[in-house]
Amino acid sequence: MNYICSFRIFVILIVFIKFSTAQNCFGGIESFEKTTGTAFGPSVGTSVLLQQQDQALTRDCINLCKQQSQCLAFSLDYSGFRCASYNVNSVGRRDALEVRLNNNYFEKTCFHGVQRSLFENLCGDRLWAFERVRDAFLNGYVEKEVQNVQTKEECERLCLTEVNFICRSADYDEVMRVCRMSKEDRRSQPQAFREVVGSNRDYLENQCAASAPTSCRYDIRPGLSIISMDALQFASSSDDCQIQCDSEATFNCRAYTYTNNRCFLSGDDSISLGPIVLPEKPGATYGEKKCVL
Repeated sequence: MNYICSFRIFVILIVFIKFSTAQNCFGGIESFEKTTGTAFGPSVGTSVLLQQQDQALTRDCINLCKQQSQCLAFSLDYSGFRCASYNVNSVGRRDALEVRLNNNYFEKTCFHGVQRSLFENLCGDRLWAFERVRDAFLNGYVEKEVQNVQTKEECERLCLTEVNFICRSADYDEVMRVCRMSKEDRRSQPQAFREVVGSNRDYLENQCAASAPTSCRYDIRPGLSIISMDALQFASSSDDCQIQCDSEATFNCRAYTYTNNRCFLSGDDSISLGPIVLPEKPGATYGEKKCVL
């Protein structure tokens, strides 16, 4: 009898642990964090979340992952038009993440202690609140440093809710538990951006920060295409496509491709993608947003 009771208690505990792990944002506000050109390696199992040929899947993959408690993260393969979910995230397994061209990695984040009205006022319809670059940081330009920050999510929350200045980026040192916040980011101060393997620091770019007063134009390059198609719209011209990129509310649109009355919008640009060659697309027009203070 005691054996049966002990076994039942053991089963209940296992179920509770799994449920608690899956339901990881009780009482908080859930969003996503994007890491460009990244996915989990083969050591982490996946299951297909969605696959639809020639479609922009970012919004649908995010919504599907939100609806599934066991989906803690997913990778989006833009060339294969599929997203694959993971029942784990990168906490404690950052080394399992690997460089994967044509893929972006999206991980659920949970902001505790943030009023929903404040979050909605700051982030609106943003599909992801932060963009992450592993082993990277801004060298200098630290406006505020906070010690004893226990998680990357807490560092993001501090940046998101900072009231004394607009926190455009932060970096989190997971070994020293330090969160450094900045008014600048890798686009406003590109010469200060560093990628140092083994630094244990993650660059975190706030996608909800109010836009700085800048002058923007598009660098036009014919015959090329974006890599990460985050939205697909109809457009009558390249100029119309630019207008749609400028007015996109669900993510910071940084580049577009226009061809055959179709407008492909992307949240990535040459800065987030790094030194890779954009795919050729005869007859298309590629435009990348360039802004200066």
